[in-house]
Amino acid sequence: MARDALETTDLGKHDRTYVTGLRGATGTAELMYDPAESSAISLLNSIFSNNASPSEVVEFVLDSLGAKTFSCSAFLTGVSPSVNVGDIQVCSISFQVSGSISGGF
Repeated sequence: MARDALETTDLGKHDRTYVTGLRGATGTAELMYDPAESSAISLLNSIFSNNASPSEVVEFVLDSLGAKTFSCSAFLTGVSPSVNVGDIQVCSISFQVSGSISGGF
């Protein structure tokens, strides 16, 4: 997550001044899945599909230690091909968050 710094310096000043601006976030994830699981293949087929409209977003919910979660809406900006790691397949994705992030650790 990052926040813009907006300059507010007036003419004739010798030092710059700033205020906080808008927040934004990007992220990456490694999707690990069993290629024998049909729901995982269905999810990957929807990710690789070229039919999604720009208004569609993906909901990410990450859960760590039970009740500690955060979620956000985002759209995919990059998807790399799958890589074999033993019996597990791995697919890397990158995404741009749209709106706020809720929850936290």
